[in-house]
Amino acid sequence: MKGVVTRFPSLEIFDEKIAYLTTIKRQIAEMKISVDIGWLRVNSMPLIKELEKTIEAWIQTHTSFILNNTMQQINNINNFIHEVTEGIKVVPKSSDTAGEKAILM
Repeated sequence: MKGVVTRFPSLEIFDEKIAYLTTIKRQIAEMKISVDIGWLRVNSMPLIKELEKTIEAWIQTHTSFILNNTMQQINNINNFIHEVTEGIKVVPKSSDTAGEKAILM
């Protein structure tokens, strides 16, 4: 099949990974924005935002792979159906074997 990854993990594995990443994203969102270490106050908001972006990008990567692969499979099936439908319309005019072989090739 054109453009389709035929061997990839099951959907359950994708689901587990996406659920895991969503949990991590939720934990990151619950982190304190600023932390006082002695007399020093650390603002962790830039780090939290970057981590959230990275996690969201990985979630998007997993979901878009499934979507794109499924859409390509559907397109390949539709193309196959179209080719077969067009091929069935061709009827050989004579019963000579050379003509039949040409149609089948």
